[in-house]
Amino acid sequence: DVGCGTGRWLRRYRQMQIRAVGLDATQDMLRRAVAVGLDSPVVAARAQKLPFRDGAFDLVSDVTVVQHIPSSEQAGVLAEMVRVLRPGGHLLLIELIRGEAPHIFPRNPAGWIVAGNAAGLRLIFSEGQEFLLFDQVMARAAQGLRRIAGGKQGSPLPAQEDASARQGRRQSAGKSVYWAMRRISCKASEWAEPLAQKACPINWATHALFVFQKNTK
Repeated sequence: DVGCGTGRWLRRYRQMQIRAVGLDATQDMLRRAVAVGLDSPVVAARAQKLPFRDGAFDLVSDVTVVQHIPSSEQAGVLAEMVRVLRPGGHLLLIELIRGEAPHIFPRNPAGWIVAGNAAGLRLIFSEGQEFLLFDQVMARAAQGLRRIAGGKQGSPLPAQEDASARQGRRQSAGKSVYWAMRRISCKASEWAEPLAQKACPINWATHALFVFQKNTK
């Protein structure tokens, strides 16, 4: 398990009677994993250079790890994962397929598949993860309202301190209502997730699951 962190997936593999090895670049995370009783072997190393022999594993898993690696290095990381897989072995990849932030480098579903193919893999299964339908609608509606409200606000004059205080209270109340609605929309999205996975295009999701198989030749 590449990027195993504190061992969440390693514990799941253990429950499934799968012998697993964890790898993470952050030693503190691995110490915490061992401290809470994880008994799977763990190794401190970077995904760009896996300290294992060629063909060492039947399965390599990567859960939201490559998305945090700059795009220019992602091909090399995938190549390393493929190197340590035996021919015919499988790579389980769960990664972000949209979003923007300085610390994430997502690809769309086709982009992840193309990257896998280039590394010597063939796709055998994929599906969207975390569609969050109701929450996405709620968040976008709130953003739209914020833009509208922002366009109507002016700079308060010193003589308008009472009005400014009232505005601050309204904003505080608005935030409380907003987060209460987000809790409801998240719960509704969780309930609708199984249906969304069956009915919605994969591009509507925030993450996607890919299962690849290493080519035998």
